[in-house]
Amino acid sequence: MARDRLIEIKVFDNRSSAIAYRKSFAYYNESRLHTSVVFYATLTLVLCAVWGARVLLAT
Repeated sequence: MARDRLIEIKVFDNRSSAIAYRKSFAYYNESRLHTSVVFYATLTLVLCAVWGARVLLAT
């Protein structure tokens, strides 16, 4: 979802039009959204690796 918001926020020329389109853009900016995307992607990869290791060790 953050990736979609990042794409949306890049479309707007100025901050006020982005905020008028979506109120949550008053809090978010490109930097925060990019950080969120990277964090959740990393977390997903780590959890998948832990799950995979657990499955391999169980067999």
